[in-house]
Amino acid sequence: MNQTYSIIQRRFKPGELFQAEQLKTKSVDLETIKSDLFELRKAGLVKSFAYGIFFMPNKNPSLTPTAIDAIRLRYIESQGEVYGFFSGKSFIRFYLNGSLSDEDELEVVTNKATSIKKKVYMFSKRFTLRKPYSPVTVENVDTLAFLTYLSGASIDEVKANSSTLSNYIRERHLKAEDITSFASSVPGKAFKKLIAADLYRNLWKR
Repeated sequence: MNQTYSIIQRRFKPGELFQAEQLKTKSVDLETIKSDLFELRKAGLVKSFAYGIFFMPNKNPSLTPTAIDAIRLRYIESQGEVYGFFSGKSFIRFYLNGSLSDEDELEVVTNKATSIKKKVYMFSKRFTLRKPYSPVTVENVDTLAFLTYLSGASIDEVKANSSTLSNYIRERHLKAEDITSFASSVPGKAFKKLIAADLYRNLWKR
């Protein structure tokens, strides 16, 4: 139990969510970790946020994990691995604010989705899960998130957010070749909106 707790303390801060699989080492297998987590919970050193998701308690209530934290861990990213992104209106809000609240309407595109599009209730929150047009990686997530947003948003919404989207292109260093590499997997309407809203011009501006 002490070895597992030491691993948790080294890898995670109080209030930061984690899963048992993230604690594995060459010397500690998954079954041992699960058993240790049970004992750590009984001792009050670790708390369960939801099934299979844990955190070390923090004295500061403002650092208590949220549903958004759990969604990000399970469906978007963890410790440098990226497997999803926020889409729809939450794509814009997350880009502008760097965070979302539990009250926000969420759409999540993730490699872990099992349906093309499905509404789910998880972590006491309703949100939409979607499969990506192409597998999400740390290298392509910015481009794929951008094109997925364009595909689902109306042309009026895209034009209304053109300034924000132009900044996104510049700050994420999107290039024309990045965009065209998804021509065979992303619906053509995304590229039509890119042109109609004059966003394509930013792909050559540096």
